[in-house]
Amino acid sequence: MKFTTLSHAGLLVEHAGTSLICDPWLIGSCYWRSWWNYPEPSPELIQSLKPDYIYLTHIHWDHFHTPSLRLFPKDTPILVAKFPPKQMAIDLHSIGFHNVHEIPHGGRVELANGFYLYSYQFGIAHDSAAVLTNGDVTLLNANDCKIFGLPLDQIRAKFSNFDFVLRSHSNARVLPYCLEDYEKRLSSFRTNQDSIEMFTNFCLQLRARYAVPFASNHCFLHRDTERFNHTAVRPTNIVEHYTRQATDFGIDSKIAVMPAGSSWSDESGFSLREFDYENPEPYIARMKIKYADKLQRQYQVEENAIFNKESFQAYFERFVRRFSWILRRVKCLRVTFKINDRNGEHYWLVDFSKRIVKPVQASDPFEVMIEMQAKVMNDCTKRLFRVWGPSKRCKVILDDEKYLSHTQYFLTILDLYENDVIPLWMNLKPRSVWVRMRRWREIVEALRLVFQHKVLGKPFKVVDLYLPSQ
Repeated sequence: MKFTTLSHAGLLVEHAGTSLICDPWLIGSCYWRSWWNYPEPSPELIQSLKPDYIYLTHIHWDHFHTPSLRLFPKDTPILVAKFPPKQMAIDLHSIGFHNVHEIPHGGRVELANGFYLYSYQFGIAHDSAAVLTNGDVTLLNANDCKIFGLPLDQIRAKFSNFDFVLRSHSNARVLPYCLEDYEKRLSSFRTNQDSIEMFTNFCLQLRARYAVPFASNHCFLHRDTERFNHTAVRPTNIVEHYTRQATDFGIDSKIAVMPAGSSWSDESGFSLREFDYENPEPYIARMKIKYADKLQRQYQVEENAIFNKESFQAYFERFVRRFSWILRRVKCLRVTFKINDRNGEHYWLVDFSKRIVKPVQASDPFEVMIEMQAKVMNDCTKRLFRVWGPSKRCKVILDDEKYLSHTQYFLTILDLYENDVIPLWMNLKPRSVWVRMRRWREIVEALRLVFQHKVLGKPFKVVDLYLPSQ
């Protein structure tokens, strides 16, 4: 077996003359010119790719990247996880791919004689992890999939040894970084050290022969998000902590930093591309010059955009109308949006408890305000909020610290809505029932956490979900 890291989350795995690519974001940017590969794959590497299969872990644009997918023949078999929503298959058909196969949770596909891909799904945002094995070498591509507890035990029970575990190592969520003055208000919320510990604990729990920091290797070039470059956890930031923890736990595991273009094979071992993660400023500065024209065109599109009030109102009226009466009473939730377009600023209130969506004045009091560009908002109201969070194309302003929990609640509910978890009756569709029955361990794990932390009042720390045993 041989595997090659292609890009931020792009991975090429080859065995017995058969090749599979996972999550090929290979060219350009994603999230409205916010994210760019860091480092970029070489043109020669991209041109050499002729996969027999493509596997897409989930629908976020740094994994499901339409411009990159168009590089491949439309008859290429595309493998996707079978989630309750059929959106991935629908979107693939819309861009011309018709050889699309959905894999149920825990299901497998034989790619070549003795060469298998297994798919394991997890989370309300519907992510998946892939295990690739030929019987001698086993690789877990966990990418963004934050699988833990009983669902992770299911994978461990199936595969006794993991030669390679690839996993993300940075926080791609709206919070804390998009919160105004987050350094003062959320200095201890999901810190870089938390990300390092989560990566380390996850890989050590699986006793990976090699742990590969993966699916977090991007930078920000858009003028609205370039300030986030300093928040990134670079792969080299993890090495010392990982090595120390492996020694402390007595686990024979090493960390392998593999920039895009690096590879490993069972015949020749590692072939590592040199890249200076410790000095990002010169590389990012060169990229800003290289892509200055594309960035400028994006700025012009955004500056000329007109806020689509009708689309916004229709989306959120449908949202609050479908909002379960039980969930509506959990919090008195009011979110104000500030939308910027070429005509100025527009303020709209979404009041969940009263089911009201209406324009308001800039001087009106607010609890939570989310500021966005009209171009981004217009796209999101086409039911694309599911990809909005990682983009960081927003600013969150709180009137008072107590409304932080309201913000977290709103973002969670938005994810639930766009991923067909609410309204609750969506879960009774035959497809959803079938999918969730195969993923029963998630339900048990969720109930266990609720009992431990809500009923018994035990403190909750996300990194503890992955603590390895000695």
